Amino acid sequence: CFVAVVSVIFLWMHPEVMSIGEFLTVFLMLYSIMTLISSAYIPFQLKYGAEKGRTVLFMAVAIVFMGLFLIRKIESIPEQLNIALSYLNRLDPFTVAVGLAVIAVLGVLISVKISIEIVQKEEY
Repeated sequence: CFVAVVSVIFLWMHPEVMSIGEFLTVFLMLYSIMTLISSAYIPFQLKYGAEKGRTVLFMAVAIVFMGLFLIRKIESIPEQLNIALSYLNRLDPFTVAVGLAVIAVLGVLISVKISIEIVQKEEY
């Protein structure tokens, strides 16, 4: 949050770099993605412990990034994926940010439900 406050002050002082609206859109996108990653991490940590949970999370993030990298490297993208990507390119960035925020909230709710079930099954 401190970085966000400093960034807003910087953008207020130098509006030629990026508008506040653009910054808030990017911030909302990044915050939503980080919330999703955190909400995915908590159930794994509860189920498998800190070390194994961290390893599982690292592997999951690596698989996502490798998948995105491979999709970008594929020369002949399937037509359905090409249509979806062209649709996403036409969307307003704020719409994408709000969509990511909604997905993040749903991810947190699912994470809380799974975490409660894990804790209830644990024997201490």
